[in-house]
Amino acid sequence: MYANYVLSSPVKTDAQKVLSQTFVMVGVMMAIMSFVAFATKSIALPIWLHIGVIITSFILLFVIEKQKNTAFGLIGLLVFAALDGVSTGPLLNHYLKMKNGIDVIVLSTLTTSAIAFGCSIYAITTKKDFSFMRGFLLMATIGLLVAMIINLFLGLAIMTMIIAVLGVLVFSAWMLFDVSSIVRGEQNNYISAALGIFLNLKNILQFVLQIFGINLGNDD
Repeated sequence: MYANYVLSSPVKTDAQKVLSQTFVMVGVMMAIMSFVAFATKSIALPIWLHIGVIITSFILLFVIEKQKNTAFGLIGLLVFAALDGVSTGPLLNHYLKMKNGIDVIVLSTLTTSAIAFGCSIYAITTKKDFSFMRGFLLMATIGLLVAMIINLFLGLAIMTMIIAVLGVLVFSAWMLFDVSSIVRGEQNNYISAALGIFLNLKNILQFVLQIFGINLGNDD
């Protein structure tokens, strides 16, 4: 879908190749994550295993970046997606148990896809330089993390909604930033690019799930 559009757009040949490879890899990663998430959604994993998955995934982020020019970087991406599916399974099960759980998941998936498509097409067609946003986005991401930790103790629904909306905006901006860096030739490694865009998509999806979950997914 993206690749066909890119080939007909005024983007340099090298950037076209990286962009096409990136979106193909992101598609593969999303498919792996979705498959593993649905396969493990009803499995009650012990807390120590969840912690182990989180720690392993965090370590893989550095390993993938270190090995981005080798086959180990590619394998690392696939393993990272599978581990992400394991951690997403319980979240998926949580929403499926809601009154309108299927609607929440379908609407969230469609919304996330629309956001990703819109941001990507905008970055490709305009070829704008979004590098000026990097510092702001780093600070905004840290701020979101701090707010989420605080709300773990407060448990305020209104704060959850505000964080979710801001989260969608922040990671949509990250999507613009990452796609733009490929289009402009600043990012020329599809493994690094795929990891960044995959993380953007995953975070947008989780925040959109929260928004629809609060508004549509009232428990029985």
